Amino acid sequence: MRKVFLCIASLCLGFGAFAQDNEAEAALAAMGSTAYWNNWKTNYELWDSYWDVDDQTTNVQVLKGLSPANGIEFESSSITDGTSYKISYSGEVLVAESNKKAQYEKFGIRWQYWDGECENYQKVNPITGQKWTNDCHKVAKGYSVDFSEPANRLVRFQYQLVSTVDDPSIRVDLWDVKGRKASVSDGSTVVSHIKTIVETNQQYLPNDEDSWHWFEGAFCDEGEDELSEGFDTYSWTIGDICDQAYWWNGVNFTINGEGYQAPSDVKLKLDLAHIIGLEFYVNDEETSGKSTLYIKNLVMGNDITRNTDASDQTEFKPLAAPTIQAAEVEIVEGVVYSKGNIIVTNILGQPVKSGSKQLNIANLPEGIYFIQTAEGTVKFAK
Repeated sequence: MRKVFLCIASLCLGFGAFAQDNEAEAALAAMGSTAYWNNWKTNYELWDSYWDVDDQTTNVQVLKGLSPANGIEFESSSITDGTSYKISYSGEVLVAESNKKAQYEKFGIRWQYWDGECENYQKVNPITGQKWTNDCHKVAKGYSVDFSEPANRLVRFQYQLVSTVDDPSIRVDLWDVKGRKASVSDGSTVVSHIKTIVETNQQYLPNDEDSWHWFEGAFCDEGEDELSEGFDTYSWTIGDICDQAYWWNGVNFTINGEGYQAPSDVKLKLDLAHIIGLEFYVNDEETSGKSTLYIKNLVMGNDITRNTDASDQTEFKPLAAPTIQAAEVEIVEGVVYSKGNIIVTNILGQPVKSGSKQLNIANLPEGIYFIQTAEGTVKFAK
């Protein structure tokens, strides 16, 4: 009797638009955009609570091992349509090839996923504040990094950048468990992202350690001399990348074709205790140019001056597969069985192997794959 391994069909989801029902549409239409934001400003805590999610992530101080080979999730419209970034990976190295056509084109990575069959990411309707029917909402799983204390707000990675642009820059934005992203600066007092002019290479040399440069930046509170002094012994500069109160005010959504963009005087806070991803911009102020960014050894949190004990540092592990009870795919000793065609893709949706009725996947490299069969699609970690 053969030993059978059954995978339940799974689906990986990212932050999306609001799940909207007729009640929400009617409520917002009756209220109007101006009234909606005025209510948010006058009762911030109440309205902000409508964005609460069922956060079941593992919250850590320092997260390491963030690599595509370990199952990091990618998100970007420019990846999907292929207009701006082509994302691939080689082992532990993330490769982002940019062919820019506009300013501020970006790609994102995250170490959190959504689990559940609902369409709702918030616990309640973010417009009316009422619970969804049957209280149905998705659950956030994976990891989140605690940036509550300014001294922990570090982002570090090694990179190589091959670029045709003079003085290219890399911009890094934070991303919280509610789906908010640090994206907007407010005059000279609030800077919600790190942007640094970086070094370039003439060619990519993966095995030459001298060709790998460190990108090291801090999201910190302005005027924190103690924090700055703590990093003076390292060959990098914090500069004035700081926050004083608010990190984000870029919310927007659409109902019935009408856009609702938060006005500049509505200040919304990131959930700094639960950072679940980053967004990257390469040469973000340029409207054209070709660049290829290579990233490895990404670390979230302060592993330089604190949390140096190994027990305080969490190694990222492949994201578990959220499941939808839909179909079963049979895998026996590295062989996939199906009634029809079988297609295996990597986490970027690129086909890596295919066959009909049975397919041996035992020789695939370690990583995260999607197996598409007549019985359903499963996410498979090898």
